[in-house]
Amino acid sequence: MTDNQLNALEKLSNTVHLYEGDDMFQFVYGTQLYDSMFSLYANFNARANGDLMEVEEITFIGVNYKGNINLGIKDISAPVLAGDGALEITVTLQADDSTAITPLKTVSAGQEVGAGNYLKIIRELAPMSDDYYDAQKPILDRAFTNGKFDSEYFVRDGLFIKERPKDWQMLRSEDLILQNPLVMPGSDCKFGISELRI
Repeated sequence: MTDNQLNALEKLSNTVHLYEGDDMFQFVYGTQLYDSMFSLYANFNARANGDLMEVEEITFIGVNYKGNINLGIKDISAPVLAGDGALEITVTLQADDSTAITPLKTVSAGQEVGAGNYLKIIRELAPMSDDYYDAQKPILDRAFTNGKFDSEYFVRDGLFIKERPKDWQMLRSEDLILQNPLVMPGSDCKFGISELRI
């Protein structure tokens, strides 16, 4: 990859338009987990307040495009306006056996945004099994859920099953990903950044 190509990739952007009374869902985040492609869309219930828009509620929907394992939205944090101008929202995903389209999830926002603000989706991933954190349970109970192997938290080769090493989690840490997220092996799409336009 040339320096010009890398520089161009670092300037990729997504834009979210905020309009009063808008009922459209806009793309805010995409990832690949469990060899499945997943995207997150959001509808912003906002009203004009001078040069600002007050975002009252945000409704999310997820769409699974490819892969054998569907991802669902487990939890969404209340939006927080960070010091750098980012409207930060943490979305926790989890493998989900239901449908390709996730149920709508709405969070109250109560945040005013304007020129210079942007949306930052911070993606967390919950293990497939709620037993993952119970070290008393056998590894087979923690690594498999309904016959599906949790390849994001465990590795296996034949009968050998082990939790992913800690440096695997380190590869996902914000500090290392921010050093060079586009060419780092083993990293994943943990953040979605979108410019907010009003």
